[in-house]
Amino acid sequence: MNLSNKYKIFIPSKGRSNNCITAKELIKDNLHFKIVIEPNEYDNYNKYYSNKNLLRLDKNNMGIAYSRQFIKEYSIKNNQKYHWQLDDDLKFYKRENNKNVKSSALYNINFIEKYINDYKNIGIASMRNMVFAFSIKKEISFNNQCSSGFLVNNKCKAKYRPDVIEDTDYSMQVLTENYCTILFNRILFNNPPNAKNSGGCTE
Repeated sequence: MNLSNKYKIFIPSKGRSNNCITAKELIKDNLHFKIVIEPNEYDNYNKYYSNKNLLRLDKNNMGIAYSRQFIKEYSIKNNQKYHWQLDDDLKFYKRENNKNVKSSALYNINFIEKYINDYKNIGIASMRNMVFAFSIKKEISFNNQCSSGFLVNNKCKAKYRPDVIEDTDYSMQVLTENYCTILFNRILFNNPPNAKNSGGCTE
């Protein structure tokens, strides 16, 4: 497979300037990305990453939905058709011969991008959490929740809203617009269990 990356990658991050696992994985594949951070954390992240890899939010302590919506609006303003949002603590896997095997960010991203380019009605497309992959027989699940590692269609009017489970809410908004969601059951991510990694939503 000829591997390349077409759409811009954003990593909403908080409190993990020295432990942004996803960024480390992307660097291995020479992928371009922007870590999206609060203004009061800019200097901390700038110790580890060039300013070309950093995007500063307008406000501090507004939560993940604010960050995700900021990213979407930034992407739209820059005339991007789709954009990636990857949580900051991901490692990448794939399902082969009934086993979860280590993959790369580039492979997983390329696989999904190539698939969605043949369609116009996909609102959001997501990798699946590795924990649940063993129990899924289908290659693809339609109209399920997408979270953590996903590609967003900027034509959707759906918004990330505060005070809800933002990925569930967004996926449901996509469906009400008559777009579909796609979950790739063989294209996987893994991240630490909730509250096991400092920073992020743990605080």
